[in-house]
Amino acid sequence: MTSRFAKTRRDKLVEGPVLPAIWTMAYPMIVTMGLQSLFNIVDIYFVGKLGSDAVAAVGMSGIIMFFMMTLMIGLGTATRALIARFIGSNRFDSASEIASSSLIIAFIISVLAGVFGTTLAPQILVALGADKTVLTFGVQYIQIMFIGMMSLAFTASINSILQGAGDAKTPMFILLFSVGLNIFLDPMLILGIGPFPKLGVRGAAIATVSARGIAMIIGMFLILRGINHFKLSLKSLRWNGSRIWQVVKIGFPAAIQPAMNNIAGLIMIRIVSGFSMEAVAAFVVAMRINMFALLPGFGLGNANGTIVGQNLGAGRPARAKRSTWITCGILEIVLITIGAVFYIFAPWIITKFNDNPEVVRIGVVGLRTLTLGYPILAIATILARAINGAGVTKIPAIILAIAFFAVQVPLAVVLSRTTMEVTGVFVAVIIGFFVQAVIFSWYFLSNRWAKAHFS
Repeated sequence: MTSRFAKTRRDKLVEGPVLPAIWTMAYPMIVTMGLQSLFNIVDIYFVGKLGSDAVAAVGMSGIIMFFMMTLMIGLGTATRALIARFIGSNRFDSASEIASSSLIIAFIISVLAGVFGTTLAPQILVALGADKTVLTFGVQYIQIMFIGMMSLAFTASINSILQGAGDAKTPMFILLFSVGLNIFLDPMLILGIGPFPKLGVRGAAIATVSARGIAMIIGMFLILRGINHFKLSLKSLRWNGSRIWQVVKIGFPAAIQPAMNNIAGLIMIRIVSGFSMEAVAAFVVAMRINMFALLPGFGLGNANGTIVGQNLGAGRPARAKRSTWITCGILEIVLITIGAVFYIFAPWIITKFNDNPEVVRIGVVGLRTLTLGYPILAIATILARAINGAGVTKIPAIILAIAFFAVQVPLAVVLSRTTMEVTGVFVAVIIGFFVQAVIFSWYFLSNRWAKAHFS
């Protein structure tokens, strides 16, 4: 990586007004998060044409996939945090070493995930309560997705490298092309339009893997050629034990965070499956729509995390804190607005994904319940990513463990056995939001996260 261009990007994030710095990183990251989510949403939309069993299968498979993807999420968090910190302190060679180590780890993760995922997927689907039809669809979908895991791992690593260096636009443009290809291929392969065969849920997986593979090729080409100011040579991709361990130490707790969220989701799917497959489909659709609403928060949070990392590296913790609180305020406005829209138009939105009357009934109540927790979720989302952006990932993992397993899951079990039934599971989720917001606020105000140092 050339230090001249890296320093130019660094200066934009550590000097001058804070709001423009947030905007420079935030809007591309928000768009990028939205584009990433479209892969799953488009799959669910077109698979919905095949019936509730197909939707439930892809939904359950998606939960398993996300559990494996948490490793890549942890890798991305560590990569962004360390590269941002080193660039903030003008240590460009160290940033390049982290980038090389990140790609090596991505390769290892993709191989392990592919082997274990394809082997254990059927057993996990059965454990989730999948019936014979759902199991058949699920295995067809997930085995292809795991075979193509390398494309996802490398794309995630490349995106994090560029984002940590302050370049959020390049990952956005790469994904824009990739998602466009997925949107084209999904209906063709799922429904068999034109010369394409009708492959059903297999078609959804093939379309997604193909589109992500194109993104991986483009990203590797840009980095190896040094386009957009970040260059790695093939010779630089070598084993560096100390740097790899540094990434793992930060990345593992970061990976545990979404993994715990996924485990809690698995338990709730299991609870909901005791009612009906229509209830499972409704829960899956409502939670997918909810994730779409949270994409601005994830994008804003990751953008602010990069700003936090670079400013701590530059010795400017006050600016890192100011950026975080401003970002919190922005997300509050965004989520309250989105929540109002979702609450009003919930029936229309759910119907677009599945028109089964029972799915719509349960899904509408669930989505409306979730929107009530958006204001407090905004605080938890930004503060968690600010602390992670500082390279402190163990504390957020502990906080989330408390919120999920001491509060959310036990409440879901209890409330689902009351007259609220499935709605009780959604209520437990928003109570978990509140617990997260309170504890994250306490820790952030303690300023302990700002004192972490990396060599």
